[in-house]
Amino acid sequence: MYPSTLPSFNGAPPGDIEHRSALMKNIKIGLVNAVVTGDVAAAIMWTRKANVFLTLRYVPDDSDRGFLVKLLVGLVSEPNIDMHLAHTFASTAVRLAKKDKLLTPDMLEIDWKPLWELIRRASFPRGRERVFNADASYAQEILKLVRTVRRLFPVTATFEILEEFMPDINPHNISHFLNIVGHMTVFLPTNRPPKTPSSISPDAPAFFWVPTLFSIWSLATGAHHLDKSILSVLARLAEDQNGSPELCGWTDDMMKVVFECGLRDLEMPVGSASAKSGGRGKANLQLIPYFARFIVNTIYPVQVDAIDGYIPPTNSLSLLQTLLQAAETYFHPSNYGPWSLKLASLLHHLCVGFLKRSRKEMDPDCKTPQRLRLTKELRDTFVDAIQACAFLSMFAKDPRAVNEANGAIKALAYLNPGVVLPKVLERVFPALETLTETHRTSACLSNLGLTILPILNRNLFPPGAKNFVELLNLSLPGIDMNDPMKTTSTLVFISSAFMGVPIADLSNSMVDDENEDDREVRLSTAGLEEWLILFLNRIYLMFENLPQIHGSSNENNMENVLLSMATYALQIIFQQTSSSIHEVALKSLAKFVSTTVIPSATKAVGKILSIAGGSFPSKKLHHFLQLTSSRIREELASHASSKPSLPKTSFPFSFASLSDAALHWHQYAFLCTLSNTGDSLLVHQKLVSIVIEEMILGCKSYRGIKWAAKSIHVAIMNCISVYPKELRSFEGVRWDDSSFMSSSYQYWGEQQQIAGVAVDWHIPTGPELEFAMGLLSKYAKLTMLNLEKLLEVSQSTPVSASDLRRDQSFEFTRWVMILRSLILSIGGLLPPWDDNLNSPVSETPLMDLSCPMEKSEVHPSCGYLLQNSPHYTTASQIRHKIGELLNQLMVHFESQREDDVEPLKQLIKAVTSFVSFRGVKASTLAKQISGYKYIKGIVGSVENGKRLPRYLHVKRSHILHQHRLRFCFSHESVLTIQTEEILTSLFNLSLSRYSAVRIEAQSALNQTMVPFEALKKKFYKSYLNKLAADGTPEHVIKGCLHVCNSPMVGELARRDVECCFLFVQRICLPFGDKPSIQELVRNIFVSYLENMCQLSIGLSASPSLVESIRKYVVVDQATLLNGIMTSRNEAKNLMELYSKFLVDMVALIENPSTHWRARAMAVNLLEVVWRPQDVQPTILTRVLLEGVISPHPTLRDVTISLLARVLRSLKARAKTAGTDRTKVCRREVIRTSGDVVDTDTYLKNSVVSGATNIHDSSIVGWYCWPTKEKFYTLVGSEFDVGGDTLESLPYYDKESRESLELLSLTINQASFWEKLSLYHSQESSKGAEAFNSDLFNLVRVLAGQFEDSFVGHLKHAVVELVKDPKDKSKQRAAAEFLAGLVRGSKNWSIPKTEKLWGWVMPILETAFQTSSTETVRFWIDFLNAVLVNRDPRRVLPIIQFVFNWKLDPVAQSFFTEAKKLTLIKIVVSCFKWRLLPLYPPLLAELVSQIRHPYQQVRDVLGVVIDMIMQLLWHPSANSIEEIIQWSIFSGGSLHPDIYSANSFNGVVPVVLHESVKLLVENLFIDMKKWRAIERVNKIGPSDYGNASKTVIAWILGSMAWNATTAKFTCFHLQIPELFKMIDYDDLELQKKAAGIATMYSNLPFPLQFLPQVLDRILALLADPDLKWQVKLKLIPCLQILFFKNLLFLTSEMKVVILDTVSTLLLHPQVEIRNLAGVTLSGLVLCSERASISVLKTKFEGSLKASKSAKKKTTLPPNPSTSPTTGSLHPLVLQRHASVIGLSSLILAFPYDVPSWMPAVLITLSSCISDQAPIGETVAKTFADFRRTHQDNWKEEGSKAFTEDQLSILSDLLISSSYYA
Repeated sequence: MYPSTLPSFNGAPPGDIEHRSALMKNIKIGLVNAVVTGDVAAAIMWTRKANVFLTLRYVPDDSDRGFLVKLLVGLVSEPNIDMHLAHTFASTAVRLAKKDKLLTPDMLEIDWKPLWELIRRASFPRGRERVFNADASYAQEILKLVRTVRRLFPVTATFEILEEFMPDINPHNISHFLNIVGHMTVFLPTNRPPKTPSSISPDAPAFFWVPTLFSIWSLATGAHHLDKSILSVLARLAEDQNGSPELCGWTDDMMKVVFECGLRDLEMPVGSASAKSGGRGKANLQLIPYFARFIVNTIYPVQVDAIDGYIPPTNSLSLLQTLLQAAETYFHPSNYGPWSLKLASLLHHLCVGFLKRSRKEMDPDCKTPQRLRLTKELRDTFVDAIQACAFLSMFAKDPRAVNEANGAIKALAYLNPGVVLPKVLERVFPALETLTETHRTSACLSNLGLTILPILNRNLFPPGAKNFVELLNLSLPGIDMNDPMKTTSTLVFISSAFMGVPIADLSNSMVDDENEDDREVRLSTAGLEEWLILFLNRIYLMFENLPQIHGSSNENNMENVLLSMATYALQIIFQQTSSSIHEVALKSLAKFVSTTVIPSATKAVGKILSIAGGSFPSKKLHHFLQLTSSRIREELASHASSKPSLPKTSFPFSFASLSDAALHWHQYAFLCTLSNTGDSLLVHQKLVSIVIEEMILGCKSYRGIKWAAKSIHVAIMNCISVYPKELRSFEGVRWDDSSFMSSSYQYWGEQQQIAGVAVDWHIPTGPELEFAMGLLSKYAKLTMLNLEKLLEVSQSTPVSASDLRRDQSFEFTRWVMILRSLILSIGGLLPPWDDNLNSPVSETPLMDLSCPMEKSEVHPSCGYLLQNSPHYTTASQIRHKIGELLNQLMVHFESQREDDVEPLKQLIKAVTSFVSFRGVKASTLAKQISGYKYIKGIVGSVENGKRLPRYLHVKRSHILHQHRLRFCFSHESVLTIQTEEILTSLFNLSLSRYSAVRIEAQSALNQTMVPFEALKKKFYKSYLNKLAADGTPEHVIKGCLHVCNSPMVGELARRDVECCFLFVQRICLPFGDKPSIQELVRNIFVSYLENMCQLSIGLSASPSLVESIRKYVVVDQATLLNGIMTSRNEAKNLMELYSKFLVDMVALIENPSTHWRARAMAVNLLEVVWRPQDVQPTILTRVLLEGVISPHPTLRDVTISLLARVLRSLKARAKTAGTDRTKVCRREVIRTSGDVVDTDTYLKNSVVSGATNIHDSSIVGWYCWPTKEKFYTLVGSEFDVGGDTLESLPYYDKESRESLELLSLTINQASFWEKLSLYHSQESSKGAEAFNSDLFNLVRVLAGQFEDSFVGHLKHAVVELVKDPKDKSKQRAAAEFLAGLVRGSKNWSIPKTEKLWGWVMPILETAFQTSSTETVRFWIDFLNAVLVNRDPRRVLPIIQFVFNWKLDPVAQSFFTEAKKLTLIKIVVSCFKWRLLPLYPPLLAELVSQIRHPYQQVRDVLGVVIDMIMQLLWHPSANSIEEIIQWSIFSGGSLHPDIYSANSFNGVVPVVLHESVKLLVENLFIDMKKWRAIERVNKIGPSDYGNASKTVIAWILGSMAWNATTAKFTCFHLQIPELFKMIDYDDLELQKKAAGIATMYSNLPFPLQFLPQVLDRILALLADPDLKWQVKLKLIPCLQILFFKNLLFLTSEMKVVILDTVSTLLLHPQVEIRNLAGVTLSGLVLCSERASISVLKTKFEGSLKASKSAKKKTTLPPNPSTSPTTGSLHPLVLQRHASVIGLSSLILAFPYDVPSWMPAVLITLSSCISDQAPIGETVAKTFADFRRTHQDNWKEEGSKAFTEDQLSILSDLLISSSYYA
């Protein structure tokens, strides 16, 4: 809060304490009244007032905060609340509850279950629950509320949350799995340890769910959403429990898992295949903040003593070092790709997070134990690890990456300024001096904008400030209109710098105790004056280079942005200048203004003049007032602006004629000179008055009079407004202290807390008010007199007198513009709550409330005139008279001059200002807020006690004051009769026949109607009624439709019940065939459907909530009782209105003259406002039944959807009433802790016909069993009730009996089904046929409601449809009918079900067998619709048919065979693990077909095999406690070998499943046999080739699945075979196998599999019999495996890999040697630095031993010519291997020069003349070295070499000169 910095009026303390208390009291009473009475509108209004309360920076008391949060969260938690209301309440609750320290669990506890139920309703809706399009977006705010208040959940909530979510975990339904885990992690609280269940091991950490979370994480790989969900909660836990790691139980392996996830998310390309595709794509940055947050908060010093037997892991920082070391080359600008932004973003978040933690731990109140805090060594190590990468990324090609890198450097600068900032300057100065590389210059300027304040801060970096003036001078060329990015960076740098630096020449000051740095800084200030002049010249050049059309509009183009930034920078500069330098700057500006006229820069120059006064406004007036006044008078004397004109006649691009350009230039300069001069203007009031008068009387042109009128406004507002007098970096007392200012350079760059800031406000004085009122009275009288005369003359002027009317138009425009200026002036004088003193209050309330809102007697202090002021009466009377005149003018123009568009537009603007302006415009305030946030984001820093430059604190205070002015209009306005009459005229003009007038008036209404909700509703109903009126003109229709499409009334149409009904009725009316109107109607219709949500009639609150809030707040009982009665009557009236609305809508739909499109639209809209909880009327049912069989397809579609909803509502009402016959089929099982679920029996029973324990879920139970679950029982014939009465229906709603009778009668007629099947089997006019889910749902609910009563008619229709298997439309319709029927038979008795299958299955078998490529997709859709979320026993006939339809290896039709497999795939994917007993024999059958000759069959076969293999495993723990225990024992599934000791086979299996182990092993044995079979001429398919391609499809299927349950159990068999396939003489197979090998190596292997995978790869590479071509494919796979799993590899594993690759350097094939060298280079970069010494010694020794191989002449005889060594001599091979090895060490560090590198280069240089290929390799190495090190060779590279070394290497490292 900023109370101390706000202005104080009339001796009252700042901060409006009295208003704060009164407003909070009203909010509490208003909310209580609204909740108790059930007033929705009042609840919304008072909730928004609570939001505004916070916007005004009022701080509620702790008790009030708790009360409001409890109330709002309670309302959100109501069971039947609509999502829009929930969103409204939640958004305010979030703001109230977001400060952790202000609302703790001790003050308030919140139940999580209702919040989850609300989110579940939107995210996982059940079939009977309505979901609107807008619900998903509203649910995001509820999730935000959960994130805010989860810290207030009780300690028992954690286990309850796990119990709710964990049984639903099943990775085989990946979308559901990701959603469940995502929501679970959002709800888990991390702020305090949960209550641990007694059944969980006492050795578990306090947050016992952490290992379980890692176990869940291991269930799926490659799922970015899962990574984000898990990592978000881990990062949050790490931060919340930063001082208590023992509560989390972090382990080293957990750290590695997180880092491995982060490494993969960075998506750095490794290997040749990856690199090719790495340069494109869009970076997803969602995971980066969580990854960085986790790292930062798990960095701990090495602990000597354990905490309760626990020592926190300390490998987080070392893992980060390893990661950055491996990724260092990817930071370089030349290595650009999507990863560049990710890497830079990671650096930024790491540095900011580390700085945040570091500062928190320096706080005296920090609770983190000292032994766990960051030490200086850790900070230095962190900075050292980050800085090299940050400085590389600083010059990235992506501007976003540059910004991220610079943000990281800024944070590093605060962490270790002595190390980081010198390196910043080392890079900045060369970049700014050369200017040859634009991107480096822009990057450095951007960096300076962020780091200049720490550079200047003498406490942080004492020597930095001495470079300041030089940096300023070097930055000036960056101001260039042709390079917007560089100009922006330069202006940001200058703005940031001068927020903390006074512009004063201190070179001659005398300062005691000055060191050398201080002296240099002080002397450098002598150059500030010269720099300022040069800077101003650059700005003038910008003005001269503006395009000619600039200024024609206020559009947000690049020129406007740059000019705004230049103005912002100059505002800061003029505030910071000393008196002498300010004088020099003003002289320069005055010279420019006096000697130049640039029409396109008129406004830009004026804006600079408005802020040029700085802290010396009198100087500005001295330099510019006389200058501009004399020039204006000269121009007017020369008859400038003497010709009347209107905006459309201005030249060019809205400028007046060129002869007036000079006048306008000086006019705008004059009025801007008056701005922000305060009481200094009083000295010149006579001159100002004279000049204004001459302009008012002399100017006739539009622009001339516009700026003359604005001069009045600026002069008055300057005197009456409240604004800061100065925004300098030091307060006035210190600034005026010469002794302080002489040493002020010692305080450069320092920032302040708000508590130490005092603002010197301009408060209007008596003389200022006298001058302002004089101007106001004078011109108000003159203007009103002229307008009254014009009005009188105009009323008697005939329409035919065109010349006279044109002259009147000019005059009206002129004087209305002056009147508007006066209105704007007086708006800042008078408070809105006093408007009723001169005009009675309207009978129309501000808002229709059950408990009327009393007028508040306490208002915010904003500086308005008080009623006891001597000027109050005069100002009040002037405003009232102006209002009366406006009313007369509006009536006159509306009735007689509606065609006079330009003056009418000006009049509308004047009316807008009269009603809505109270000291500040909403757009002006929004721009100021945006600018403040932008610059704050640049100069601000984290956890620094909210320290900012004083400039920003003062700006923020001014913005807060303007918020209060805006609050006065929007919440304190009074609706008087005068205002209502004016707004009514505005309403009439919004329907004008002239589009320009309509648009202007509608915009005006949008701005002025903010406080007047009831009047807005009244106008809106009038718009809608005009739409329905007979003979409504087209322009009125257009006007009304445009209003309906505007945001002004959008919420009314969607939220207000009465308006909603009226809107729906009106928008369905015919409006003619004009395309523009039809398009408008369509847009309104679509927008309404997209944004509509459930309508609320009344607000329902639970009795407990009502009782609790009534205890807290005392309200007037009489008012409350009256409000309750009013609300009940209102609800009753609305229900009657709803009934009438239904009747009217049905009549509209049934009307034969209504177009079918209008009917369809009516049904669509009726569906969104229809109330399912009410009795369903017969008229609605009848019209829907007729629409279902309508010949118009669009009408059919929408009526089918609504009819299905009506049937569902009948079912729901029957359940609620207890007339639900199917309840005997359902039972809920609640298990006790001793009950054990026999999963094997459960699965066996799933595929055997039975009548008990039907479980319609393929998800629950896979991971663990819940304590409570719903089961079904199949019922026998006793369930069937005899007779055809409605009472015998499964669901009988007595109150809707008539509708049920009509439904029953209709669907039991054959003609209904004949028509339905006829129309729905017609070919779609929309193109491709698609399965109609609405028709499926309709048949489904009919079958559920009426059972088999209509089946005979439907059977006949279906039989007719399936007769033609080639007619895709009929096949589709048949699939839809049958799917709905089968799905709807869920609760039928067994006899009825058996009868159904008796005739359905033959149809299905025929349909499956005869379906073609065009129709099979409909039967696949049938299966998906019927099988999903169903117990297998319900559809056993289908499963048996599909599984028994055998493959035929000699079939002639590949389509038929592929179709069989596709059907199996669909069944398996729907039931997943539920069909486990059927899978082993099915898998054996499928494997037997693995050599199938058809590719299409093999592709599907491989996928199905993989699906079944993965489904064989299931944990199925008896309870979540078991899962938690297993996870604790195994360290989060990271050590699954421990599972077996605890009677658990593992979530992530480590071996093949016993049921298929022999089958799979035999398969690969058979493949070895098939491979040995020789093919004739090696042409054509082979058994091995076909089987291998199926295996590839199998592997590819496993990689496409996110689930990991069995993905890697076959890798020991697949990997060797995969590389054998590469060697097989089948080109297609070779290509596929090579691609799969690369993809396979990219997989994230579980920790326990990695050593085995690497052993397999290394064994293959060491195999001497493996062809070199295969090894060439295998080496990149090793590269990828090494890099992707870098953080899992132990030192021993890395050594083995290095040895294997270095051995490959001796391979006789040169391609292998070269690729091994490249690979070794990457491995060295990522390995421990100790390995370099070992390799270096090894290669140097080998090189020395092979010295005789330098020349062919010195070679000894070749001892062997065996093919293993090829044609190369062994010594040549050895020497070449040594050279490649040393080259690899060099190329591993492309941008650094380690200490050992010069010696290695010297060694290599001795081999440059060796025989081929040795010398060529050396030459390439030096060429690569020169290329990669040239950027920083002079600054850093050459420093690592001695003079002798440089001399030796000069020819090799320095590029040759053309002139050498």
